[in-house]
Amino acid sequence: MTLRKINLNGDFEMSKEKLNVELYDKLNKQASNLLPNYLMQAFVPDLFNKFNFSSSVDSDECLWKYIDTMQEFRYEDNLNILGNFINEDELDVAEWLIKNVYKYTEKVFRRPSAARNSITRSLISYRYVQIIKKINNLQGGVLEIGPGSGYLGAMLAKSGVEYSSTDISQAFYLYQNNLMHSLFGENFSEGAFLNKKAYDYRSKKIHHIPWWHYADIEFILPDIDIVVVNHVLAEMHPNSLRFFLSRLVNKFKSRESRSPIYILVEGFGNETFHKSNDIIKLFYSFGIRLINNHAFYNGTKILSTISVFVISENEINTTLVFPNIKYKSLLTFRSYIKALFNYFNLNPIEYRYQKNMDLSIDNYLSYKVNPNININNLKSIFDGLESNYAGTEDEKFLSYCKGLL
Repeated sequence: MTLRKINLNGDFEMSKEKLNVELYDKLNKQASNLLPNYLMQAFVPDLFNKFNFSSSVDSDECLWKYIDTMQEFRYEDNLNILGNFINEDELDVAEWLIKNVYKYTEKVFRRPSAARNSITRSLISYRYVQIIKKINNLQGGVLEIGPGSGYLGAMLAKSGVEYSSTDISQAFYLYQNNLMHSLFGENFSEGAFLNKKAYDYRSKKIHHIPWWHYADIEFILPDIDIVVVNHVLAEMHPNSLRFFLSRLVNKFKSRESRSPIYILVEGFGNETFHKSNDIIKLFYSFGIRLINNHAFYNGTKILSTISVFVISENEINTTLVFPNIKYKSLLTFRSYIKALFNYFNLNPIEYRYQKNMDLSIDNYLSYKVNPNININNLKSIFDGLESNYAGTEDEKFLSYCKGLL
């Protein structure tokens, strides 16, 4: 890629949208030199640093490490969460992504991978985004904070959703950029090359926003109806978390229509720094309400939680409605009794589950299921590409030493 001259205002005139390590680091340093100390403190990957998890690389070749990571050993669990069915749209977009990721990783890294852990995890959020859009007749875009390997964004963009994302991790941001550029070419816009005032969200439907623009209160976010923030909230620096909430509340207040903004959270992340209950309390202090909360169980193990929040002028009904729960394990029974106790003690909704869902997901809204399609169709796509799959390199290491995630 040929770089043109960098001007003093930080604008780049680029012929392409692809980043590399050297260029990103130069842009990051240039932007950081103009930012104050407490802002810089807030926008660092705190949890990665605490546990010595590498979130930056020295060369583009090392980006292979981010093809399928942070979701180790979750493939089978993800299939269980998805249930025994998958609709045609989900199967089509998943097959497109699986095959293209396999081709991309084979061509670029000589390490072909179908990224089965991360893609199946992203498919769960893809389903929920589509459900939220359908139920509420939403036409606006989706913003994702901390997209990981970027697979949810790829599926949403493929399905025609206007999609934007941002990330503070150098390595993940670079992998996202390189993958999206490969998948969507000139339809993808890399914001790191743009001055904060030069964004034109109407020109393209896929926008990558560097953290230094996102962290600037003068930077205008795209028009969004849904924000996705998976496995991230509990891992944020406290001021970064508060900034995120302030960002969204002010975005809502600036909307002419004052239509609601929905926040989808598929897991709060590692709770070393923040507990999920404390995060939900903080949401409430900003006027952001929890409107739906699902837990997925397998025996005594919680596979995932799905929480949906809303920023709205309308008063949200937070009455707890007890569902019919099949007591398949001691954990689900205890969860129900605890929720019942909290309900009669009038504890606030952040301490309760509104719904506890077993794996059958019989009441999964109004999904039209093709009887000829089920989760085995998805499994066969992965197995057709990786017939001798033995796990990722990280999974092999962790299995060998019986290690901890």
